[in-house]
Amino acid sequence: MMDSEGFQLMKKNIHITSAKVLEIYKQAEPDIGVVLDFPFNPSDLNSRMKRWKKTLKNTRFMLENSHDIVLMPVVHGYTLEEIKRACDEIKDITDPKVIGVGSLVPIVRYMKTSNLSKLNGVSATKFMIDAISIIRKEFPDAFLHVFGVGSVATMHLMFSLGVDSVDSMSWRMKAAYGAIQLPGIGDRFISPNNGRKQFKEDYLLNKCKCPVCIDKSLRERKNALDNSKHGTFYNRAIHNAYTFKEEEKAFHRALIENNTAKFLRKRLRGTKYYKLLPLLCPNSS
Repeated sequence: MMDSEGFQLMKKNIHITSAKVLEIYKQAEPDIGVVLDFPFNPSDLNSRMKRWKKTLKNTRFMLENSHDIVLMPVVHGYTLEEIKRACDEIKDITDPKVIGVGSLVPIVRYMKTSNLSKLNGVSATKFMIDAISIIRKEFPDAFLHVFGVGSVATMHLMFSLGVDSVDSMSWRMKAAYGAIQLPGIGDRFISPNNGRKQFKEDYLLNKCKCPVCIDKSLRERKNALDNSKHGTFYNRAIHNAYTFKEEEKAFHRALIENNTAKFLRKRLRGTKYYKLLPLLCPNSS
């Protein structure tokens, strides 16, 4: 998949045409090209309808001129009504094989500190769940992708709601701040960092088979990943990316084995999503 980078273009105030993006896709030949969209900005709620109209215009133009390129339309909305209307308007243009969900990152990050809380009147997590549920229902046969999922726990939440794939830079960002990721727990630091408790989950690190950790003793693994050591950002990034992908595989195995409820109980314990298990797995005991 090749992204049009609508979110980064918005952040950097860079303008590009949908025709130019199509030209790049035709040269690069990705399996899937993302429509040039205009993500919403939580600090400028009044512009969201204007930005959605631009997204729809680009969607129509790119689909009409895509030739054999598979394109991914992207749904945006800051209320459930907007989400439903966006789905309907995309369906007026096409019956997509793949569909993306955007603008969730700023919702999660800024819901409590912006007018989004007044706009929705619900928590960011509840809005995400309801929004994804609507989109999955409106496009039951489409491959569903969510942009910018920030953590392994959020990834498992998305998968449990019927999402097929996610993307994230959290593995790299967390590595840059000295943190490593391991299955079933939050960010950890090998050495104390800014008052955070020292890493204690030796048993999890001992099980890691990433390219950085494999064939090393526990002490060697910690030295390779320690945020206080010089030049270890690369090691942590590789380790975190490996953990992210292995957790993705683990959920898929649980899904195939019809064991997602047990898997989610184990992986989400200690996270803000754990209390949502009755909603995610209503038929489990």
